[in-house]
Amino acid sequence: MGKKGLTKFSIIVPLYNTPNSFLQEMIDSVLFQSYKNLELCLVDSSDEEHSYVGEICRQNCNNDNRIVYKKLEKNYGISGNTNECISISSGEYLVMLDHDDILHKDALQEIATVIENEDADFIYTDETKFNDDINKSFSPNYKPDFAPDELNAHNYICHLTVYKKVLLEKTGLYSSSHDGSQDHDMVLRLSEHAKHIVHIPKVLYYWRVHSGSVASNIAVKSYAVEAGHLAVRDHIHRIGLQGEVSSIPPYPSLYKVDYAIAHYSVNILIYDINNIEDVCKCISNLDCHQNWRGARITVIASRKIEAQVKKLLWSAPTVWPIELITYDEAQGPVINESVKKQQEEYCLFVSAKTFVDTDNFIPEMLMYAQRKDVGVVGGKVSDMTGHIIDYGCAILTNGRIKPLFKKYTRYDEGYEAILRHPRNTTGVLGNFCMIRKTNFINFEGLSDANNMPNSFIRLCLKMRQDNMLNVVIPFVECTYNSRKHCAGLVKETEYKYEPYYNKNIEQEKIF
Repeated sequence: MGKKGLTKFSIIVPLYNTPNSFLQEMIDSVLFQSYKNLELCLVDSSDEEHSYVGEICRQNCNNDNRIVYKKLEKNYGISGNTNECISISSGEYLVMLDHDDILHKDALQEIATVIENEDADFIYTDETKFNDDINKSFSPNYKPDFAPDELNAHNYICHLTVYKKVLLEKTGLYSSSHDGSQDHDMVLRLSEHAKHIVHIPKVLYYWRVHSGSVASNIAVKSYAVEAGHLAVRDHIHRIGLQGEVSSIPPYPSLYKVDYAIAHYSVNILIYDINNIEDVCKCISNLDCHQNWRGARITVIASRKIEAQVKKLLWSAPTVWPIELITYDEAQGPVINESVKKQQEEYCLFVSAKTFVDTDNFIPEMLMYAQRKDVGVVGGKVSDMTGHIIDYGCAILTNGRIKPLFKKYTRYDEGYEAILRHPRNTTGVLGNFCMIRKTNFINFEGLSDANNMPNSFIRLCLKMRQDNMLNVVIPFVECTYNSRKHCAGLVKETEYKYEPYYNKNIEQEKIF
């Protein structure tokens, strides 16, 4: 479709009292694209005091017949105006551009190439911000590939968004009831119907920051927050889930979904036990932070310390029933057999040196583990200095597994507040994670008898290869109570695609 410029793009730009210099810069960024098969669709709802907007548009129309201009009789609001703009378009793909922003000169060429090579019907790119000069841009937003849980948390896709016009037959047009977050609402609806979503990891969009723009201050459009809650809640209901949406303090435009959960049963498997003191502290810690009645504890211990552990468990102060399972050489196979025999629907794996710091951690984990599209759910695990050691991993280009965020502490917000909202990840190291029993069994459990972090990574990779999502959540925080921890840096040649770690981030060493 993109071959030799056959794909026609319609650039959709609703205008409203646009400053004249901003307007001309936006128009020029479209007309001077290296890809030429396009039309620039402009609908103008400016008031009489800004009649120059129409004059500038008509002057440009006279110079280039690829511009389609329409003066609206009234202002229909951002969604209504966008729909009016779509109505005058004739291209196969729609390109959403704000009236004061700028496209990279090769933006459409890059997108046309992806359409031709990958038959993409929904495309988005990286972006950056600027004030007056795009050569002095700042705060680049390097995004992951399509990540549903990150999209529920905020509209990380934002700019540049391009999609096949025919998708609107399924999604419907922009919704005025979501004004202020209409783009987030549309992206969520598109994600429900698009067959192939492609992210181009290049900065192809320049988002202008000025007084009154959302890029400058979300408080300027506080109604956008309520509209964002509505957009996410509507989306999860459409895909068959129930839950409530709220903002994550102190970030109004980051959203938390509290999914409705039933009283599912959980088996807490404590593993990686080196001494009885670890077991005692771990059980006491779990007991202090959770009173979920549908749970029990399985302790996985070496036969060498079986007698000591039995004595300890006999007097362990917990409301949960406890079972001891022992192994001679390797704990992985024993864990696999134990899970097969358990009656509980979910497994919560806890390294004996990991102490949870969050109350009611079981329902927080269950909210995600219960979803049919989710494989493994991990909490945020830090070491004794507060530095993060287990909050998602990436597979680098050389096949090396890289635990993320090691330069950050649990108190940091991270790049683009990434440490404050749920996100999808390739894998976790297994210090504190939950998995549905049937998934654990179906994907053959822990495959490495002696390397537990590697076993959990391999399990996560198998789930990713079956199109399941792995999720890490910041709402369950833990401390790895030891000076040593497993880095999990191993070779992994079975997995070639890393969707959640933008190569630009790797190059700039943001993580």
